[in-house]
Amino acid sequence: YTLGWSTIWRINVLVIYENQNGHTREVTTTSFVPRTDMHYTIMEPAPEGNFRFLAYGWRLGMSHARMSAVLYAFDGKALESQWKVENLFDGKLSAARNKVVISYVDRDEYIRETQLGQLPARHQKTYSLTPQGLQLESAHDVPY
Repeated sequence: YTLGWSTIWRINVLVIYENQNGHTREVTTTSFVPRTDMHYTIMEPAPEGNFRFLAYGWRLGMSHARMSAVLYAFDGKALESQWKVENLFDGKLSAARNKVVISYVDRDEYIRETQLGQLPARHQKTYSLTPQGLQLESAHDVPY
């Protein structure tokens, strides 16, 4: 499901509902990064069984979209943010059940390199899912 906003004053809200005995009730609510469309992917559950998912999206602006992502854990009552990145210039993301790879360009490097007629390197980081959230596994540069 993707949400897009037409004005900069709108925020997006993430709500978890519970269905029991034919009745639906709101369990918890939180706000995601303002002015960002929202996507999600299911991650492996936490060792104690908590449901975990990665919410992510892109915000339009400047010359490139900017990516934000949050890893949430849900214990049946409340959402907990376990990891977060915001506003990554030209950010890209791929996720599996226990791994997340993000790549992005440093905005200042992009400006400097394109003024010289070159393209900057993309910074790529691989994270592994741990009981506490996402932990950096490796970081390196890749060609633009």
